[in-house]
Amino acid sequence: MRSSEKKDYLEQLLSSKTTVFMDEISKFNIKDSGLYILQPCFDLEKITGESYLKVGMTIGKTGLRGRLSTHFSNHLRLCDGKLKSPTVLSRHMYLDRTLSKELGLDFTIHSDRKKFLKELCYFQVLPLKEFNWASAEEKRMKRGELKKIESSQIENKVRSKTRYIDDVIER
Repeated sequence: MRSSEKKDYLEQLLSSKTTVFMDEISKFNIKDSGLYILQPCFDLEKITGESYLKVGMTIGKTGLRGRLSTHFSNHLRLCDGKLKSPTVLSRHMYLDRTLSKELGLDFTIHSDRKKFLKELCYFQVLPLKEFNWASAEEKRMKRGELKKIESSQIENKVRSKTRYIDDVIER
């Protein structure tokens, strides 16, 4: 494929009609690899100047369904003074004082983080069957390919518009 024929994954992701709200996760059965973007159901730009909450990818065995379920569960614990979580999203949210204050929530409380995700957000997803895998070697190769796409075609283009990206810091 010539570079002029490259797929525009960001455009495909942002125009995808496949969305997942927390209440619908039990019915969401897409286990394909893919890309996702966490969208706000409120005017994030008015509060922070940003458009998106988080972008990500997955090629795990449980695919998009498993990854989004993990994000929606939003578990977090403190261990030796450090935040531990299966997702970076949980750690970002825990330290987000601006949004929690603006929305009347306390993101250091698990139930408030879940309430935020349930009532004020949804995932827009782009399933990518071509990144599914059958062997450990194939998984390693496809993960690398999809990670390059996530970095160069998604993150680099929306970095300044995405709240939870790069270092986990108090905001």
